[in-house]
Amino acid sequence: MSLIHRLLGAAVAVLTTAALGTPAARAAEPDVVDLVAGPRSITYQSAPGGVVWPRIEITNLGPRAVTGVVLRLITDPGDVNWFSNYRNCVYREGRHEAICKFGTTLEPGQTYEVESAHLKVLPTTTPDRYHFLHMWWTKDDFDSRGPSYYSQDKMTGGVAGLMFLRPVATAPALTTDPTFGNNIGYGQIAVS
Repeated sequence: MSLIHRLLGAAVAVLTTAALGTPAARAAEPDVVDLVAGPRSITYQSAPGGVVWPRIEITNLGPRAVTGVVLRLITDPGDVNWFSNYRNCVYREGRHEAICKFGTTLEPGQTYEVESAHLKVLPTTTPDRYHFLHMWWTKDDFDSRGPSYYSQDKMTGGVAGLMFLRPVATAPALTTDPTFGNNIGYGQIAVS
């Protein structure tokens, strides 16, 4: 089981229960926040040494605007790295993980796309499938819970420009209960 699969399972299990409580309690709250990652699953093609520009989106399906979100990006260590160096991000040693903060206000029903996130497939990467994921929190949730689940030791800040979110589409109305599990998007890179 890859590192990505282990992290994904642990994050969903712990954060869904700790952060959200029971479905009945959530349904009674008119002020609930429901962030949804997109795309849920996608595959990109690359050769060793290539660059991949993944589509990473977030949709606010809640009833109110949300100001400030945090994005955690993770890849399989040693084969694929986050190839950016933005000031609003910190990067784990080896660049297989990044945490980026955005001050953007996400309007209800609006989808936003991360601009300029890209992955570098290392020249020594052998043909196979490599995974990455992206997780979203509100800034308040990350500040209160994220650091206790995800150590930021051995992470350094970027020095180049800023990574931005730009609006791309209006989301369809959904009638599902919010769950942390849909705050996570998953992708893979088929290296050949």
